[in-house]
Amino acid sequence: MSEIQVTLGDKLKTGQFVATGYISVDELVSRLVVDTYDPDDTDGGGYQRLVSKARVKELARRFVEEGIDVPTSILVNIRSLKKSDVSTVKGNFSKISLNRHKLHVVDGQHRAEAYKLVLEQLEDEEAIKNWKNKLISVVFLLGVDQNNERAFFHDVNGNAKSIPSSYLQELISKRAEVEPEFLAALNPKEHWKINGDSVMKTLNKSKGVWKGKIKFPGSKAGTIPNSGFVNTLKPLLMDKWFGQMLDEKQQAQTLMAYWEGMNLYFKQLGEDNPFENPKEFSIQKRIGVAVLHSLILPIKEYMNEDGTASKQGYLDPKVWLAYQKNFLSYSDTNTENIPVRGADFWRTGRDGAVGKYSSGAGTKDLKDRFEFELHKAIRG
Repeated sequence: MSEIQVTLGDKLKTGQFVATGYISVDELVSRLVVDTYDPDDTDGGGYQRLVSKARVKELARRFVEEGIDVPTSILVNIRSLKKSDVSTVKGNFSKISLNRHKLHVVDGQHRAEAYKLVLEQLEDEEAIKNWKNKLISVVFLLGVDQNNERAFFHDVNGNAKSIPSSYLQELISKRAEVEPEFLAALNPKEHWKINGDSVMKTLNKSKGVWKGKIKFPGSKAGTIPNSGFVNTLKPLLMDKWFGQMLDEKQQAQTLMAYWEGMNLYFKQLGEDNPFENPKEFSIQKRIGVAVLHSLILPIKEYMNEDGTASKQGYLDPKVWLAYQKNFLSYSDTNTENIPVRGADFWRTGRDGAVGKYSSGAGTKDLKDRFEFELHKAIRG
Protein backbone atom coordinates (compact mmCIF):
# COMPACT_ATOMS: atom_id res chain seq x y z
CA MET A 1 0.00 0.00 0.00
CA SER A 2 1.45 3.34 -1.07
CA GLU A 3 1.04 6.31 1.25
CA ILE A 4 1.95 9.95 0.74
CA GLN A 5 1.98 12.77 3.26
CA VAL A 6 0.07 15.90 2.32
CA THR A 7 -1.02 19.22 3.73
CA LEU A 8 -4.79 19.43 3.79
CA GLY A 9 -6.34 22.69 2.59
CA ASP A 10 -9.83 24.15 2.82
CA LYS A 11 -12.94 22.34 1.76
CA LEU A 12 -13.98 23.10 -1.81
CA LYS A 13 -17.45 24.27 -2.84
CA THR A 14 -18.01 20.74 -4.11
CA GLY A 15 -17.66 19.47 -0.54
CA GLN A 16 -14.30 17.76 -1.10
CA PHE A 17 -10.90 18.83 0.11
CA VAL A 18 -7.76 19.90 -1.72
CA ALA A 19 -4.27 18.94 -0.57
CA THR A 20 -0.68 19.59 -1.56
CA GLY A 21 2.26 17.22 -1.40
CA TYR A 22 4.96 15.39 -3.29
CA ILE A 23 4.84 12.18 -5.23
CA SER A 24 7.57 10.24 -7.00
CA VAL A 25 7.77 10.26 -10.79
CA ASP A 26 7.32 6.49 -10.74
CA GLU A 27 4.14 6.75 -8.64
CA LEU A 28 2.76 9.53 -10.83
CA VAL A 29 3.47 7.77 -14.13
CA SER A 30 2.12 4.41 -12.98
CA ARG A 31 -1.22 5.95 -11.93
CA LEU A 32 -1.52 8.55 -14.67
CA VAL A 33 -4.83 9.00 -16.51
CA VAL A 34 -5.51 11.73 -19.09
CA ASP A 35 -9.25 12.03 -19.72
CA THR A 36 -9.01 13.15 -23.36
CA TYR A 37 -11.95 14.61 -25.24
CA ASP A 38 -13.25 12.26 -27.93
CA PRO A 39 -15.72 13.80 -30.43
CA ASP A 40 -17.04 10.32 -31.26
CA ASP A 41 -17.77 9.49 -27.63
CA THR A 42 -20.70 11.74 -26.74
CA ASP A 43 -21.29 9.97 -23.43
CA GLY A 44 -17.68 9.72 -22.29
CA GLY A 45 -17.31 13.18 -20.82
CA GLY A 46 -13.60 13.52 -21.64
CA TYR A 47 -12.35 17.12 -21.66
CA GLN A 48 -8.56 17.18 -22.02
CA ARG A 49 -6.84 18.38 -25.17
CA LEU A 50 -5.00 15.85 -27.28
CA VAL A 51 -1.43 15.50 -26.10
CA SER A 52 1.08 17.16 -28.42
CA LYS A 53 3.69 14.47 -29.02
CA ALA A 54 6.18 17.05 -30.28
CA ARG A 55 5.76 19.14 -27.11
CA VAL A 56 6.14 16.07 -24.88
CA LYS A 57 9.25 14.96 -26.79
CA GLU A 58 10.87 18.40 -26.52
CA LEU A 59 10.07 18.69 -22.81
CA ALA A 60 11.49 15.21 -22.13
CA ARG A 61 14.65 16.16 -24.02
CA ARG A 62 15.06 19.30 -21.95
CA PHE A 63 14.53 17.37 -18.72
CA VAL A 64 17.36 14.99 -19.58
CA GLU A 65 19.79 17.14 -21.56
CA GLU A 66 19.33 20.53 -19.91
CA GLY A 67 18.22 19.44 -16.45
CA ILE A 68 15.49 22.07 -16.38
CA ASP A 69 13.39 22.47 -13.25
CA VAL A 70 9.63 23.04 -13.30
CA PRO A 71 8.77 23.92 -9.69
CA THR A 72 5.05 24.52 -10.26
CA SER A 73 2.61 21.80 -9.22
CA ILE A 74 0.73 19.33 -11.38
CA LEU A 75 -3.01 19.32 -10.59
CA VAL A 76 -4.56 15.84 -10.28
CA ASN A 77 -7.80 14.41 -9.01
CA ILE A 78 -8.25 11.14 -7.11
CA ARG A 79 -11.82 10.44 -8.19
CA SER A 80 -12.33 7.22 -6.28
CA LEU A 81 -10.85 8.41 -2.98
CA LYS A 82 -12.78 7.48 0.17
CA LYS A 83 -12.73 9.04 3.63
CA SER A 84 -11.03 5.93 4.93
CA ASP A 85 -8.11 6.60 2.55
CA VAL A 86 -7.25 9.82 4.40
CA SER A 87 -5.86 9.81 7.92
CA THR A 88 -4.88 12.80 10.04
CA VAL A 89 -1.29 12.91 11.26
CA LYS A 90 -1.23 16.25 13.07
CA GLY A 91 -3.04 19.49 12.43
CA ASN A 92 -3.36 19.93 8.67
CA PHE A 93 -0.87 17.17 7.96
CA SER A 94 -2.51 14.01 6.65
CA LYS A 95 -1.65 10.78 4.91
CA ILE A 96 -3.36 9.50 1.78
CA SER A 97 -3.46 5.80 1.01
CA LEU A 98 -3.29 5.62 -2.76
CA ASN A 99 -4.04 1.88 -2.92
CA ARG A 100 -5.19 1.24 -6.50
CA HIS A 101 -6.40 4.79 -7.12
CA LYS A 102 -5.68 6.45 -10.45
CA LEU A 103 -4.52 10.06 -10.75
CA HIS A 104 -6.57 11.97 -13.31
CA VAL A 105 -4.49 14.88 -14.57
CA VAL A 106 -6.40 18.17 -14.60
CA ASP A 107 -3.50 20.49 -15.40
CA GLY A 108 0.07 19.57 -16.37
CA GLN A 109 -0.58 16.66 -18.74
CA HIS A 110 2.35 17.42 -21.03
CA ARG A 111 4.77 17.53 -18.11
CA ALA A 112 3.40 14.26 -16.73
CA GLU A 113 3.63 12.61 -20.15
CA ALA A 114 7.19 13.92 -20.53
CA TYR A 115 8.19 12.23 -17.26
CA LYS A 116 6.69 9.01 -18.62
CA LEU A 117 8.65 9.36 -21.87
CA VAL A 118 11.90 9.97 -19.97
CA LEU A 119 11.51 6.66 -18.15
CA GLU A 120 10.76 4.88 -21.42
CA GLN A 121 13.81 6.29 -23.19
CA LEU A 122 16.47 5.99 -20.49
CA GLU A 123 18.69 2.91 -20.66
CA ASP A 124 21.09 3.42 -17.76
CA GLU A 125 19.69 1.63 -14.69
CA GLU A 126 21.04 4.16 -12.22
CA ALA A 127 19.55 7.05 -14.21
CA ILE A 128 16.20 5.26 -14.37
CA LYS A 129 16.25 4.69 -10.62
CA ASN A 130 17.05 8.37 -9.95
CA TRP A 131 14.24 9.54 -12.21
CA LYS A 132 11.73 7.14 -10.68
CA ASN A 133 12.55 8.48 -7.21
CA LYS A 134 12.46 12.13 -8.25
CA LEU A 135 9.77 13.97 -6.25
CA ILE A 136 7.17 16.07 -8.07
CA SER A 137 5.05 18.79 -6.50
CA VAL A 138 1.35 17.94 -6.84
CA VAL A 139 -1.97 19.51 -5.85
CA PHE A 140 -4.56 16.82 -5.17
CA LEU A 141 -8.31 17.16 -5.55
CA LEU A 142 -9.68 14.55 -3.17
CA GLY A 143 -12.64 12.67 -4.55
CA VAL A 144 -14.05 15.26 -6.95
CA ASP A 145 -16.37 13.78 -9.60
CA GLN A 146 -15.72 14.03 -13.35
CA ASN A 147 -18.13 16.91 -13.92
CA ASN A 148 -16.52 19.13 -11.28
CA GLU A 149 -13.10 17.98 -12.44
CA ARG A 150 -13.99 19.26 -15.90
CA ALA A 151 -15.12 22.55 -14.35
CA PHE A 152 -11.74 22.96 -12.62
CA PHE A 153 -9.98 22.31 -15.93
CA HIS A 154 -12.10 25.03 -17.53
CA ASP A 155 -11.40 27.50 -14.71
CA VAL A 156 -7.66 26.86 -14.79
CA ASN A 157 -7.21 26.92 -18.56
CA GLY A 158 -10.16 28.92 -19.86
CA ASN A 159 -9.60 31.91 -17.60
CA ALA A 160 -5.81 31.87 -17.63
CA LYS A 161 -4.29 34.92 -19.28
CA SER A 162 -1.29 34.31 -21.48
CA ILE A 163 1.82 36.40 -20.94
CA PRO A 164 1.93 39.31 -23.44
CA SER A 165 4.67 38.96 -26.04
CA SER A 166 6.20 42.24 -24.81
CA TYR A 167 6.79 40.70 -21.37
CA LEU A 168 8.15 37.50 -22.90
CA GLN A 169 10.63 39.54 -24.94
CA GLU A 170 11.88 41.24 -21.77
CA LEU A 171 12.09 37.92 -19.91
CA ILE A 172 14.18 36.34 -22.67
CA SER A 173 16.42 39.39 -22.85
CA LYS A 174 17.01 39.62 -19.09
CA ARG A 175 17.63 35.90 -18.69
CA ALA A 176 20.14 35.94 -21.54
CA GLU A 177 21.86 38.85 -19.82
CA VAL A 178 22.21 37.35 -16.34
CA GLU A 179 22.06 33.57 -16.95
CA PRO A 180 24.92 32.29 -19.12
CA GLU A 181 23.45 28.77 -18.95
CA PHE A 182 20.15 30.02 -20.38
CA LEU A 183 21.88 31.63 -23.35
CA ALA A 184 24.00 28.52 -23.89
CA ALA A 185 20.91 26.31 -23.88
CA LEU A 186 18.86 28.63 -26.10
CA ASN A 187 18.07 27.23 -29.52
CA PRO A 188 20.50 28.92 -31.98
CA LYS A 189 17.52 29.68 -34.21
CA GLU A 190 16.21 31.93 -31.43
CA HIS A 191 19.40 33.97 -30.92
CA TRP A 192 18.09 36.68 -33.25
CA LYS A 193 15.65 37.69 -30.49
CA ILE A 194 18.54 38.55 -28.16
CA ASN A 195 20.40 40.36 -30.93
CA GLY A 196 17.26 42.23 -31.99
CA ASP A 197 16.45 43.23 -28.42
CA SER A 198 19.87 44.80 -28.00
CA VAL A 199 19.60 46.70 -31.30
CA MET A 200 16.08 47.85 -30.47
CA LYS A 201 17.15 49.21 -27.07
CA THR A 202 20.10 51.03 -28.65
CA LEU A 203 17.73 52.77 -31.06
CA ASN A 204 15.34 53.66 -28.25
CA LYS A 205 18.19 55.45 -26.43
CA SER A 206 19.59 57.09 -29.54
CA LYS A 207 19.26 60.70 -30.62
CA GLY A 208 17.43 59.67 -33.79
CA VAL A 209 13.75 59.29 -34.66
CA TRP A 210 13.41 56.21 -32.46
CA LYS A 211 14.43 57.86 -29.21
CA GLY A 212 11.81 56.94 -26.60
CA LYS A 213 9.44 55.48 -29.22
CA ILE A 214 9.55 51.83 -28.10
CA LYS A 215 6.69 50.75 -25.85
CA PHE A 216 7.91 48.52 -23.02
CA PRO A 217 5.75 46.37 -20.70
CA GLY A 218 3.77 48.46 -18.24
CA SER A 219 4.40 51.69 -20.13
CA LYS A 220 1.88 53.72 -22.13
CA ALA A 221 4.57 55.72 -23.90
CA GLY A 222 5.82 54.66 -27.32
CA THR A 223 4.39 53.81 -30.73
CA ILE A 224 5.22 50.10 -31.12
CA PRO A 225 5.71 47.32 -28.53
CA ASN A 226 9.26 46.11 -27.98
CA SER A 227 8.38 42.61 -29.20
CA GLY A 228 6.66 44.00 -32.30
CA PHE A 229 9.74 45.99 -33.27
CA VAL A 230 12.11 43.07 -32.64
CA ASN A 231 9.95 40.72 -34.74
CA THR A 232 10.29 43.03 -37.75
CA LEU A 233 14.07 42.62 -37.50
CA LYS A 234 14.03 38.82 -37.87
CA PRO A 235 14.53 38.71 -41.68
CA LEU A 236 17.40 41.19 -41.34
CA LEU A 237 19.07 39.35 -38.47
CA MET A 238 18.78 36.02 -40.32
CA ASP A 239 20.45 37.59 -43.37
CA LYS A 240 24.18 36.91 -43.83
CA TRP A 241 25.08 40.56 -44.45
CA PHE A 242 23.07 42.27 -41.71
CA GLY A 243 23.01 39.43 -39.19
CA GLN A 244 26.59 38.15 -39.48
CA MET A 245 28.82 40.68 -41.25
CA LEU A 246 27.65 43.64 -39.14
CA ASP A 247 28.11 43.71 -35.38
CA GLU A 248 25.34 45.01 -33.11
CA LYS A 249 26.72 48.54 -33.10
CA GLN A 250 26.86 48.63 -36.91
CA GLN A 251 23.38 47.12 -37.13
CA ALA A 252 21.97 49.88 -34.93
CA GLN A 253 23.88 52.58 -36.82
CA THR A 254 22.62 51.23 -40.15
CA LEU A 255 19.01 51.28 -38.95
CA MET A 256 19.41 54.80 -37.55
CA ALA A 257 20.76 56.00 -40.90
CA TYR A 258 17.95 54.22 -42.75
CA TRP A 259 15.24 55.89 -40.67
CA GLU A 260 17.00 59.26 -40.72
CA GLY A 261 16.89 59.09 -44.53
CA MET A 262 13.08 59.01 -44.35
CA ASN A 263 13.10 61.79 -41.78
CA LEU A 264 15.06 63.93 -44.26
CA TYR A 265 12.52 63.14 -46.97
CA PHE A 266 9.58 64.50 -44.98
CA LYS A 267 11.57 67.51 -43.80
CA GLN A 268 12.32 68.39 -47.42
CA LEU A 269 8.63 68.18 -48.32
CA GLY A 270 7.86 70.91 -45.81
CA GLU A 271 4.67 69.10 -44.74
CA ASP A 272 3.68 67.62 -41.40
CA ASN A 273 6.54 65.36 -40.43
CA PRO A 274 5.25 61.97 -39.19
CA PHE A 275 8.33 61.62 -36.99
CA GLU A 276 7.51 64.81 -35.11
CA ASN A 277 3.94 63.76 -34.33
CA PRO A 278 4.14 59.95 -34.47
CA LYS A 279 0.82 59.19 -32.76
CA GLU A 280 -1.11 60.69 -35.67
CA PHE A 281 0.79 58.65 -38.23
CA SER A 282 1.40 54.92 -38.71
CA ILE A 283 4.95 55.06 -40.00
CA GLN A 284 6.40 54.15 -36.58
CA LYS A 285 3.65 51.70 -35.74
CA ARG A 286 3.51 47.99 -36.55
CA ILE A 287 2.52 48.26 -40.21
CA GLY A 288 4.97 51.03 -41.02
CA VAL A 289 7.91 49.39 -39.28
CA ALA A 290 7.17 45.97 -40.79
CA VAL A 291 6.88 47.29 -44.35
CA LEU A 292 9.82 49.68 -44.20
CA HIS A 293 12.18 47.18 -42.56
CA SER A 294 11.28 44.63 -45.24
CA LEU A 295 12.66 47.00 -47.90
CA ILE A 296 16.16 47.29 -46.43
CA LEU A 297 17.51 44.14 -48.08
CA PRO A 298 16.07 44.92 -51.54
CA ILE A 299 17.59 48.41 -51.35
CA LYS A 300 20.90 46.93 -50.27
CA GLU A 301 20.92 44.80 -53.44
CA TYR A 302 20.41 47.93 -55.58
CA MET A 303 23.26 49.55 -53.64
CA ASN A 304 25.49 46.61 -54.54
CA GLU A 305 24.61 46.98 -58.21
CA ASP A 306 25.04 50.75 -58.17
CA GLY A 307 28.35 50.69 -56.30
CA THR A 308 27.00 52.67 -53.33
CA ALA A 309 27.16 49.70 -50.96
CA SER A 310 29.79 50.16 -48.27
CA LYS A 311 29.90 50.46 -44.51
CA GLN A 312 30.15 54.20 -44.98
CA GLY A 313 27.26 54.20 -47.43
CA TYR A 314 25.06 52.24 -45.05
CA LEU A 315 25.63 54.90 -42.40
CA ASP A 316 24.75 57.82 -44.67
CA PRO A 317 21.04 58.81 -44.51
CA LYS A 318 21.32 60.55 -47.88
CA VAL A 319 22.42 57.32 -49.57
CA TRP A 320 19.31 55.57 -48.25
CA LEU A 321 17.14 58.55 -49.15
CA ALA A 322 18.11 58.28 -52.82
CA TYR A 323 16.22 54.97 -52.89
CA GLN A 324 13.53 55.62 -50.27
CA LYS A 325 12.10 58.65 -52.05
CA ASN A 326 10.83 56.36 -54.80
CA PHE A 327 8.33 54.57 -52.57
CA LEU A 328 7.72 57.31 -49.99
CA SER A 329 6.09 59.30 -52.80
CA TYR A 330 3.59 56.49 -53.41
CA SER A 331 0.03 57.72 -53.98
CA ASP A 332 -3.18 55.96 -52.99
CA THR A 333 -6.74 56.83 -51.95
CA ASN A 334 -7.98 57.01 -48.38
CA THR A 335 -11.32 55.67 -47.13
CA GLU A 336 -13.01 58.82 -48.45
CA ASN A 337 -11.60 57.95 -51.91
CA ILE A 338 -9.41 61.07 -51.81
CA PRO A 339 -5.89 60.71 -53.29
CA VAL A 340 -3.14 61.04 -50.67
CA ARG A 341 0.63 60.76 -50.80
CA GLY A 342 3.71 61.64 -48.78
CA ALA A 343 3.01 62.16 -45.08
CA ASP A 344 -0.75 62.07 -45.68
CA PHE A 345 -0.50 58.48 -46.87
CA TRP A 346 0.68 57.49 -43.38
CA ARG A 347 -2.02 59.33 -41.40
CA THR A 348 -4.05 57.19 -39.03
CA GLY A 349 -7.81 56.88 -39.38
CA ARG A 350 -9.93 57.83 -42.36
CA ASP A 351 -7.62 60.58 -43.60
CA GLY A 352 -4.75 58.23 -44.44
CA ALA A 353 -4.48 55.33 -46.87
CA VAL A 354 -2.20 53.01 -44.91
CA GLY A 355 -5.06 51.63 -42.81
CA LYS A 356 -6.24 49.64 -45.83
CA TYR A 357 -3.14 47.48 -45.48
CA SER A 358 -3.37 46.67 -41.76
CA SER A 359 -3.92 42.91 -42.16
CA GLY A 360 -1.07 40.44 -42.62
CA ALA A 361 -1.90 40.05 -46.30
CA GLY A 362 -2.30 43.81 -46.61
CA THR A 363 1.14 44.45 -45.13
CA LYS A 364 2.71 42.10 -47.67
CA ASP A 365 0.73 43.80 -50.45
CA LEU A 366 2.00 47.23 -49.43
CA LYS A 367 5.56 45.94 -49.25
CA ASP A 368 5.20 44.54 -52.79
CA ARG A 369 3.76 47.83 -54.04
CA PHE A 370 6.63 49.83 -52.54
CA GLU A 371 9.19 47.41 -53.92
CA PHE A 372 7.61 47.70 -57.37
CA GLU A 373 7.85 51.52 -57.18
CA LEU A 374 11.48 51.17 -56.18
CA HIS A 375 12.30 48.84 -59.06
CA LYS A 376 10.36 50.94 -61.60
CA ALA A 377 12.21 54.13 -60.64
CA ILE A 378 15.67 52.57 -60.57
CA ARG A 379 15.55 50.01 -63.36
CA GLY A 380 12.63 51.30 -65.41
